[in-house]
Amino acid sequence: MEKRGGYRLTSLENWSRRQRLLFAALGYLVLAAGAGWALQGGLLNSIAGVIAMSLAIPMIGYGSRAVCAHRDGPMTRAERRFTREFSLAMPVYFVLVILLWGHARSLQLGWLRALVAVSPALPVAWLVWAMTRLVLQSDEMMQRLHLQALAVSAGVVSVLSMALGFLVAARVLHLDGSILLWVFPVLAWVYGFVTMWLKRRMRGG
Repeated sequence: MEKRGGYRLTSLENWSRRQRLLFAALGYLVLAAGAGWALQGGLLNSIAGVIAMSLAIPMIGYGSRAVCAHRDGPMTRAERRFTREFSLAMPVYFVLVILLWGHARSLQLGWLRALVAVSPALPVAWLVWAMTRLVLQSDEMMQRLHLQALAVSAGVVSVLSMALGFLVAARVLHLDGSILLWVFPVLAWVYGFVTMWLKRRMRGG
């Protein structure tokens, strides 16, 4: 318990497990609702979608970490910093993709069109740097765990990319360059699942 401004606040780690699970699940529901609004098109729907998804990201980040708090212990200073940066980088990414990136083709100046087109990569680069710093500030055991997760996820994504490349080259599938936008999200998803699996395996051992 901590006291701020006359009110007593309880950190998420001190909530009951059911409350923490419900809070994390609510974050995913808000994220899905925001994505649905954004996909409907229109300026108001896009803005509402960006706001909803921007609120959902810190809910998911802190809620998911709170669910694991009884196993992994309280968040370290490096983890809190990464969670804050993640909660800031993703809303910036949503704004750039939903409100700006779609207008790139309508721009006349080539350099401006290129700048707008690659602008969503900037918060992704920020997020990659934040993750790199988190790993470097971790202890040796966690660094080894992250290295193993990175090796597995890189291998999985490399095999999938090669398989898709051969299928496209043989004209079995017809895909354009936009498929490359899925490389980083798939890498991040596989990395996250492998990290959780390795943590569970490490605790079990």
